[in-house]
Amino acid sequence: MGRAVSRRVALDVRVRLLPEPCLWCWEIVDRGGPMICSSWTAEWTAYVSREEALAAGRARLAELRSADVGYASTVDRKEGDSAA
Repeated sequence: MGRAVSRRVALDVRVRLLPEPCLWCWEIVDRGGPMICSSWTAEWTAYVSREEALAAGRARLAELRSADVGYASTVDRKEGDSAA
């Protein structure tokens, strides 16, 4: 009988400056692949400073990691989506 192997996905938070308006957003990305979610594309939420965006992105990543369904399943659903 085989054992199920849990694949732990390595996620990072990055921030970027939006060209218009001049605000910052956070993005959670798979280190080797696609963007998982973004404050701008998913929620139209942007921040005045880079630090504020980074703090909000880290908080969202912590929520994903502690969710009952796990953040690895989020990656599986998003693979193939374009990182806009």
